[in-house]
Amino acid sequence: MRAISIRQPFACLTAAGIRDLDVSNRDTKYRGRVLIHASSRRVGKDCGKDMSIDQYCRLRNAQALGVIPYDEEVPLSSIIGFAELVDCTTEPTDSDWDPGNGIRWMLRDPRIFDTPITGIKGKQGLFDVPELTEEMLPTYHEPATMWSEYHDGVASISMTDEEIDRQLDFWPISLCICSDGLTEPLMDGSHPKPISTINLVSKTRTISYKVREVRRWEDKLFGQPLSYLSIELDLKR
Repeated sequence: MRAISIRQPFACLTAAGIRDLDVSNRDTKYRGRVLIHASSRRVGKDCGKDMSIDQYCRLRNAQALGVIPYDEEVPLSSIIGFAELVDCTTEPTDSDWDPGNGIRWMLRDPRIFDTPITGIKGKQGLFDVPELTEEMLPTYHEPATMWSEYHDGVASISMTDEEIDRQLDFWPISLCICSDGLTEPLMDGSHPKPISTINLVSKTRTISYKVREVRRWEDKLFGQPLSYLSIELDLKR
């Protein structure tokens, strides 16, 4: 099977369907399934400087909700999922992750492995992983399309069943407030709306949390304040 190697946390963002392209200085005529390989090195603690504010918010929200691991826990030298490589282009795209230069490798229909395949050395560009076949791949799941809704103090956030299972033992949930699709419905201008309940919603179930406390603080990573909400929750019985 063929693979592309991406540094963390961008590899996790790609496998989770949050980041829909990778940028390379190499072209390829290959189209089809590619394994997503997390390289042996992270981008670094200042990875947010390589993102827009919206992209950084998506990263922190995905981590807070258990969709992808936190920076220190991301798998390295591992194959973490796969996607379909549908195009390679030097032309501008409508992706939020388009940097405006380079060869854009457009990726669709990502899947995340329930257990990463560890101990795999990556290479630049598209490379073969001859020791793996389709039949040998671990179980995987489709990432949820993250969205949120707000009505009368109740915020509902979409997740997969697997993500809900991981979230049940995870405290607290901390949401990054900016203009991305997850948090925008939770804000009234620059102020958080009153939130009494958070629902985590999958295709098969809804888990409800009662909001115990909401705190706010600022991060000046981008040279300007970026607001966060730390939402302390109690599981409703």
